Amino acid sequence: VIGEALWGLQANLIVSGTVLALLLQHFGASATAIGAIVAIDMGCGLLPQVFGPFIFISNRHRKRQMVVWHFVAMIPFLGVIAGIAHFGHGAWVVPAILVSWACFVGAIGLVVPVWIDWLARLFDKDVRGTLMGLGWGASAGLGIVGALFASWLMHLLPEPQVFGVLYALAAVLAYVSIGIFLFIDDPAATSDAPEPPRPRPSDLLVSFRASLAEKNFRSLLVGRALASAGFAIAPFIALHYASTAGGGLSGASIVAAGAAGTLGTAIGCLTLGRLGDRRGHRPGVLIGLYAQIAALICLLLIPGMLGILLVFLGAGISGASVVIAHNNMLLESCPHDDRVAHIIVGNLVAGAVGLLVPLVSGTVVDQWGYMPLFTGSLVISLAGLFWVLLRVQDPRTASR
Repeated sequence: VIGEALWGLQANLIVSGTVLALLLQHFGASATAIGAIVAIDMGCGLLPQVFGPFIFISNRHRKRQMVVWHFVAMIPFLGVIAGIAHFGHGAWVVPAILVSWACFVGAIGLVVPVWIDWLARLFDKDVRGTLMGLGWGASAGLGIVGALFASWLMHLLPEPQVFGVLYALAAVLAYVSIGIFLFIDDPAATSDAPEPPRPRPSDLLVSFRASLAEKNFRSLLVGRALASAGFAIAPFIALHYASTAGGGLSGASIVAAGAAGTLGTAIGCLTLGRLGDRRGHRPGVLIGLYAQIAALICLLLIPGMLGILLVFLGAGISGASVVIAHNNMLLESCPHDDRVAHIIVGNLVAGAVGLLVPLVSGTVVDQWGYMPLFTGSLVISLAGLFWVLLRVQDPRTASR
């Protein structure tokens, strides 16, 4: 819980939908370039997962391997962005920041399936939702402090130097956060069980096919894809509310409003985890979609600080639904022993959608503005809600 809380603190100093979007806007990024943020967050965060099983092979040494990966291959890119933000100028800055962010998010994506599987092995299924909710709820709770601190610092320091300070602080906190995981007692580290054989690509493909053969799993993936496509707009929320039509809010005010998102995530993680342990995780998926739709309606109708607070609150609950309800449905729907492969194939579908839709979103904004994009997102989200209501069953009770 402490490790996750500190990770949430650093992550909310540099939220991609607010801080990164404002950083890129400062350096003159186009709407298409800013739309690439969501493509990176979803595509690079999910597509590299296919390589995880070939890097993190050992069960006995998995914890140490994952910590080293964070230290060497992931967190340094935050320092790179800090340096670019502080010292950079010229046309190269925007692509350099996007590439560095893509490397950071891609490194996270690669480790995600083995990290989730590792957590799943630590906790029994009957309490897993509650305990994961506590960890990620604490992450979001302390993230509120991070968002408010980032806003205060943006009032205090000029742009773009303030962005350099925020990314440097995030890097330091990230190292402390991941270092704490070294103190977690992992039963596999002292187990006498033999290590699994080195995986082969053909083994992964066999597991992929076995997962996709399950009708309810395919329906779950379609629902997740529709939900992802319906909310691939995060950076444009900040830019809309910074515009005259959205109320002309300052960058510092927008970052402060982001605390409402972390509050929504905290509430969602704590409540949806417990709800899922008692009644299954399908209701949590539906709650996330209801919150997403409500956020989009507020985005279309309510300008100013009230509007952005409500939008971020709904977005936070929707995000909690993904990390708690969807991830647990993913874990519980695995029809074979290779749970890491099952997680990967599930996330690859969402990653493909998450990679393409935001790039289209940037083009829509360039051509027609924000409102057609937000309206289209609402329609897609409603389609996702009806799909889940009609086609997705709880894995605990689904007939195969």
